[in-house]
Amino acid sequence: MTKVELYDLGISTTLESNKSQGINPNPATANTIVPPDIAEDADIGIDANHSGIILLSQAFVSNCFVGGFQHDGIYASFPGVEGWYVENCLLEINGRHGMYVGGSINGGCVIRSEAGGNRKFGFYDHADGNTYVACTAQSNGTVRKFGGGYHMAHGWNTLLGCMEDGDQYDTIGQNTVILGGIIGAMTRDGRQPQYPLDFAGGTELPAVLYSKGDFSAPGVRSSGVEVHNSSVNIPTGNTTTVLANSASLPPGETRLEVRLPDTTVPNARFNLRGYQLTVKKISRAGTAPVVIIPPPGQTIDGRSEQVLGDAQWSWMTVLFGLDSWYVVGQG
Repeated sequence: MTKVELYDLGISTTLESNKSQGINPNPATANTIVPPDIAEDADIGIDANHSGIILLSQAFVSNCFVGGFQHDGIYASFPGVEGWYVENCLLEINGRHGMYVGGSINGGCVIRSEAGGNRKFGFYDHADGNTYVACTAQSNGTVRKFGGGYHMAHGWNTLLGCMEDGDQYDTIGQNTVILGGIIGAMTRDGRQPQYPLDFAGGTELPAVLYSKGDFSAPGVRSSGVEVHNSSVNIPTGNTTTVLANSASLPPGETRLEVRLPDTTVPNARFNLRGYQLTVKKISRAGTAPVVIIPPPGQTIDGRSEQVLGDAQWSWMTVLFGLDSWYVVGQG
């Protein structure tokens, strides 16, 4: 069943997609097509709007395939649309986004819907706050250029168990909460995975709680206790504790170096604010020293490195603040 219901009008109707709306429906050649002139964050008036489904009031959209439209698959930005609901829909090969939510729209929910092959983003939301559950994004946008999977740039949005393919780039705003799923598959320049998530505006951080994933907000931890008996680079915020055994280092090493994540990278500089790492020496006194080293150009409490005490069980916790590293505890 394909159905669109407008609650206040009592209308139930069938939607047929329009495949003739001026974009190339062939994904193999999509990268050669110039994107629509309309900006990706622009609201579109009703007379100029060539989207598949345009919500003008509170609506329930279920089991719809919406593909090949000039603008968005589903468009929700007009006043009075609060409390909208979309479930089990396929939004495919539209000229801008699969799903666009703008204005002051809130209280909406998208459940178990998929956006694929759309010119810009699969799901683009810069309204006041909506929820996305078990959605999937794939092959949206153009790698290294524009678009991607999820763009949640303004409101208090929630992504619950949402997934995406490895070719998707995401922009996650400061108020968005992500629970489970796979978000951040690729960076804007095409690297995988996208760590940390691209950060959109503001001074706070999105709360990202992956079942196994990064550290992206104070108080959020993943299972990150590691044991090392040689020098180690800490590439991401996955690691929260290093148990350092410097008793039998590899040939050529005279000390065990723990090198902190590269917070000179813009994304990491934003998302790792508040990240803490504890290093504990578990080898006996008199073994090789254990040293914590910040990224090039940064310091820890004004020093180029911090050396743990020689005693067994000595420890130190460092924290990345606004633009530098700090010692917050040691013993």
